[in-house]
Amino acid sequence: MGTLTLSGYQSRVLLTLGNLPSAHPVIAAGMHTTAINNAPNRLIRENPDLFPEHHGRSWTIGPTEAGSNRVAVPSNLLELQKVHRNDSDTDPTDWASEQEYIVTMPRNAVTVIGLLSKDTTTTGFPSMVTRKDSDLYYWPTTRADYECYFRVYGISGEEPLSAATDTFLMHRDYDQVIVLMAASEVAEAMGWIERAQELLALAGTRIKARGGITANERARKGGRVTMAGMPGTWR
Repeated sequence: MGTLTLSGYQSRVLLTLGNLPSAHPVIAAGMHTTAINNAPNRLIRENPDLFPEHHGRSWTIGPTEAGSNRVAVPSNLLELQKVHRNDSDTDPTDWASEQEYIVTMPRNAVTVIGLLSKDTTTTGFPSMVTRKDSDLYYWPTTRADYECYFRVYGISGEEPLSAATDTFLMHRDYDQVIVLMAASEVAEAMGWIERAQELLALAGTRIKARGGITANERARKGGRVTMAGMPGTWR
């Protein structure tokens, strides 16, 4: 777990930006707080293997509703890895006592589900899903008596800090990286382009020291960011 609180991050970002006064319009508008909350999830998206504490998470979503073929996914689910269902419209407060049925996630599901959603005759519990933006689409479309809940597994992001004493889940080794990334985002918004680039380069150096890779390096090597919501990603 990190050691810096939201208040600590805010103070360090201002210090990094040359003791920028808290009354500055950009700061007064809360941009530094937004940038602080943006930074950890950028880190996780670019280097998921560095953050094992965010792996193996699960969420319950649902229930499905008759006539619908989608349900919202949790806002902090960065990468969807697998989906199960329970074949019941009763909220599974304890999955240990539930039978979990695997739901397939074919690579071409976006197209396939788009075509199959026109089907008005097939009944049954969901057998195929795909993530698109903030929704989980499934097939077949829910009919009466086939409502269910999903248990989705994946990599989680950080919850945004709101209270002054809130901290992030990720290890304290990344506290200063978050400060540098947040300060870079604020500097860019203020038009301090060179300073923003310098700060981002410093953050990248620290990331690489821990075995990671920056987004720019990944792009140069022809790699793909595999997290949901990033360019080139199947969802």
